[in-house]
Amino acid sequence: MAEIIRTDGTVKPVSPTAKDGTFEMAHLQGIVGGYFAIIYLDDDRVMVVHESGHLEGLDHNEVASEMANEGRDGVPYTLVGNVLYCTRAEVEPQ
Repeated sequence: MAEIIRTDGTVKPVSPTAKDGTFEMAHLQGIVGGYFAIIYLDDDRVMVVHESGHLEGLDHNEVASEMANEGRDGVPYTLVGNVLYCTRAEVEPQ
Protein backbone atom coordinates (compact mmCIF):
# COMPACT_ATOMS: atom_id res chain seq x y z
CA MET A 1 0.00 0.00 0.00
CA ALA A 2 1.12 3.53 -0.73
CA GLU A 3 1.90 6.02 2.03
CA ILE A 4 2.10 9.78 2.30
CA ILE A 5 5.12 10.76 4.39
CA ARG A 6 4.57 14.24 5.79
CA THR A 7 7.24 16.68 6.88
CA ASP A 8 6.14 16.33 10.51
CA GLY A 9 7.03 12.62 10.37
CA THR A 10 3.50 11.28 10.24
CA VAL A 11 2.66 8.59 7.72
CA LYS A 12 -0.80 8.18 6.18
CA PRO A 13 -1.88 5.19 4.07
CA VAL A 14 -3.41 6.16 0.73
CA SER A 15 -4.85 4.22 -2.19
CA PRO A 16 -4.59 4.90 -5.93
CA THR A 17 -7.61 6.64 -7.40
CA ALA A 18 -7.72 5.37 -10.98
CA LYS A 19 -9.61 2.23 -11.97
CA ASP A 20 -6.38 0.63 -13.22
CA GLY A 21 -4.82 0.82 -9.76
CA THR A 22 -2.61 3.86 -10.43
CA PHE A 23 -2.58 7.37 -9.06
CA GLU A 24 -4.00 10.02 -11.36
CA MET A 25 -1.76 13.01 -12.10
CA ALA A 26 -4.06 15.44 -10.28
CA HIS A 27 -4.00 13.23 -7.18
CA LEU A 28 -0.17 13.08 -7.24
CA GLN A 29 0.02 16.86 -7.58
CA GLY A 30 -2.39 17.26 -4.70
CA ILE A 31 -0.32 15.02 -2.45
CA VAL A 32 2.99 16.80 -3.06
CA GLY A 33 1.51 20.27 -3.56
CA GLY A 34 2.45 20.96 -7.19
CA TYR A 35 4.41 19.56 -10.10
CA PHE A 36 6.17 16.35 -9.18
CA ALA A 37 9.25 14.29 -9.92
CA ILE A 38 9.68 10.57 -9.37
CA ILE A 39 12.68 9.11 -7.57
CA TYR A 40 13.26 5.48 -8.51
CA LEU A 41 14.61 3.49 -5.58
CA ASP A 42 16.65 0.28 -5.82
CA ASP A 43 13.67 -2.00 -5.35
CA ASP A 44 10.25 -1.82 -6.98
CA ARG A 45 9.40 1.31 -4.99
CA VAL A 46 9.39 5.00 -5.88
CA MET A 47 9.03 8.31 -4.12
CA VAL A 48 6.98 11.07 -5.68
CA VAL A 49 8.30 14.47 -4.58
CA HIS A 50 7.57 18.15 -5.26
CA GLU A 51 9.61 19.04 -8.34
CA SER A 52 10.73 22.46 -7.12
CA GLY A 53 10.26 22.03 -3.39
CA HIS A 54 13.79 23.20 -2.57
CA LEU A 55 13.32 26.41 -4.57
CA GLU A 56 9.98 27.04 -2.88
CA GLY A 57 11.48 26.55 0.58
CA LEU A 58 9.39 23.55 1.61
CA ASP A 59 10.22 21.98 4.97
CA HIS A 60 12.75 19.15 5.17
CA ASN A 61 11.24 15.66 5.21
CA GLU A 62 13.62 13.75 7.47
CA VAL A 63 11.71 10.46 7.45
CA ALA A 64 11.43 10.29 3.65
CA SER A 65 15.07 11.35 3.23
CA GLU A 66 16.25 8.56 5.53
CA MET A 67 14.13 6.01 3.68
CA ALA A 68 15.41 7.17 0.26
CA ASN A 69 19.03 7.02 1.39
CA GLU A 70 18.86 3.60 3.07
CA GLY A 71 21.45 1.34 1.46
CA ARG A 72 22.30 3.98 -1.13
CA ASP A 73 25.83 5.07 -2.07
CA GLY A 74 26.68 8.48 -3.43
CA VAL A 75 25.27 11.90 -2.76
CA PRO A 76 22.37 11.58 -0.30
CA TYR A 77 18.87 12.77 -1.07
CA THR A 78 17.57 15.70 0.98
CA LEU A 79 13.84 15.54 0.40
CA VAL A 80 11.43 18.32 1.21
CA GLY A 81 7.66 18.59 1.38
CA ASN A 82 5.18 15.76 1.53
CA VAL A 83 6.31 12.60 -0.26
CA LEU A 84 4.34 9.70 -1.71
CA TYR A 85 6.03 6.32 -1.19
CA CYS A 86 4.55 3.64 -3.44
CA THR A 87 5.26 0.96 -6.04
CA ARG A 88 6.29 1.75 -9.61
CA ALA A 89 3.11 0.04 -10.81
CA GLU A 90 1.02 2.57 -8.86
CA VAL A 91 2.47 5.53 -10.81
CA GLU A 92 3.21 3.93 -14.19
CA PRO A 93 0.16 2.83 -16.17
CA GLN A 94 0.63 -0.60 -17.71
